Amino acid sequence: MFSFCLREKIRNKDGISIIELMISVSAVIVAVLGILTLVSKSLGLNRVNADSHVGAYLAAEGIEVVKNFYDRSYLLVHQNGSGNFYGWGSGVAGGIPAGLYLVDYNDTSLNAISCPQYSGGPPTQAVVEDILTSCNAVRYLKINNFGLYSNDVGGVDTRFKRIVIVYDPYNGTGNDLDYSVTSAVGWESRGGKYFVQLQDHFLPWRTP
Repeated sequence: MFSFCLREKIRNKDGISIIELMISVSAVIVAVLGILTLVSKSLGLNRVNADSHVGAYLAAEGIEVVKNFYDRSYLLVHQNGSGNFYGWGSGVAGGIPAGLYLVDYNDTSLNAISCPQYSGGPPTQAVVEDILTSCNAVRYLKINNFGLYSNDVGGVDTRFKRIVIVYDPYNGTGNDLDYSVTSAVGWESRGGKYFVQLQDHFLPWRTP
């Protein structure tokens, strides 16, 4: 009788040890999975943040490219002595008409495009996002060996698209004193769509 009770106690202790081991292993697995999930989310957020920085840089570059053309047009008119010129309009030498453009850092002229999603109205966020998402004329930017982004044929495809919209709020009435320039970039990252849209106004603070 005594030995039977002893054997039962030993069996019970063995069973408890196995249960404790299973609970410990489960706790470790849950902890490891939690850490891996946090690491995965952290890496994803880092990627989104990095893409956001690139998108903002590309949008700012689009504004700067148009500003360079504005300054260049001003200088050309000043040198040629062809009269007052504020940088805008298609009826004057070197003028920049309102429209939709693809621009690159090394362009020597603005590349106008046509998209059915844009009819020349105000470049609202919804309109800009529709153009970047659906217009076939807007291509993915490529990156070359020097880390420069452009619409050139050479280079490696990226996830980024860029457009520039020059908008005339006076609708061609002859008042070309204030044009707005919108530069927008769109891309996809980790299953989501992201957009950056910057806008600037160029005013005639100088005359030839």
